[in-house]
Amino acid sequence: MRCRLETSTYFTETDPGEVRFETGGQDRYAAVAERFAEVSNDRIRLLVEAAEWPEEIDTERAAKDRTACEQKLGAMTLYDPEYGFRELRLKRALNRLAVAKRASSKT
Repeated sequence: MRCRLETSTYFTETDPGEVRFETGGQDRYAAVAERFAEVSNDRIRLLVEAAEWPEEIDTERAAKDRTACEQKLGAMTLYDPEYGFRELRLKRALNRLAVAKRASSKT
C-alpha cells in the first residue's frame, strides 16, 4: 500500500526586509526588496526584486533616499497617487540602513 502525502503551496506578498541565512554555522544577513514568498512543506522560497549583502549597500545613498522620501511623504496625503511608491522606497531605504548597521556592529 502506498501513502501519498498531499502538499500545499502558499504564496504571499512581502515587504522589504532583512533575511537571515545560516551557512556553515555562520549567520549572514541580506536586505531584500519586496515581492513574493512561496511556502511549501519545509521550504520557503523568496522571489524578490533585489537582494543586497551589507557590504554592497551604499549607506550614503540610502540615507539620502530616506530623507528625500520622508520629505516628500510629509507633503503628500494618503490619496496622492505617488504615496504608495514613496512609502515603499522609504521602507527599502530604512531596511538597507538597518542591515548595514547590523553588519558594522558585528565587526
